[in-house]
Amino acid sequence: MMSAEEVLVEHDAVEKEFVVTLSGGSDKAVLQYEIVDCQSVPSRSVLDLQHTYVPQSLRGRGIAQHLCIAGFEYAKQQGYLVKPTCSYVSDTFLNRNPEFYGACEGASSRYSSLSTNCGYRELSESKQISAANESNGTTCEESSSEEEDDEILEQRQQDHMFKMADQQYKSSLADGDETVRAKYVNLLLSRASELVQRGGSEDDILELQRRAYSLETQT
Repeated sequence: MMSAEEVLVEHDAVEKEFVVTLSGGSDKAVLQYEIVDCQSVPSRSVLDLQHTYVPQSLRGRGIAQHLCIAGFEYAKQQGYLVKPTCSYVSDTFLNRNPEFYGACEGASSRYSSLSTNCGYRELSESKQISAANESNGTTCEESSSEEEDDEILEQRQQDHMFKMADQQYKSSLADGDETVRAKYVNLLLSRASELVQRGGSEDDILELQRRAYSLETQT
């Protein structure tokens, strides 16, 4: 995959497309869009990413991803929400880059807050405990392990309860009940928030976020 420095994405506002031109200018890759009204937030506009095309000569270089990133960055600059109409954007780009879900039309602000918080801690939880103990003049050996044992037990119970609920909602989705789907979205986002608080895996948190967004935007 080419680095960002090697790919120059240009914005053609007249043609409403983001463009990468290589091979002496004879071939170009494009991400075409339209600006439409937002149905859920009337005061905002939506950047509808409609079609991505990369010619055969330019494929395999990650150019489509660079085009999508340019589109999302432009939407952010203009204060637009994003509608991922293009199947590459919705099915491939967002699955590989779930941190962009929060910019999409129909996504709750809960997504962006989770993306901001997950996975960016300067100190691991164990280092934070160690630092606190040192400031109090104590060592790890002197601190009681009872609270840690209780916390581990609580986390295991939470893990078990989520797995049970997750399986139950999955089996209930086939009925097409909108109430069930809304509750399932809340379950996934609550679980993601829970993992954020305990310093869980960023991949796990973003996967929960991706699943919730997929459910919330199903038609």
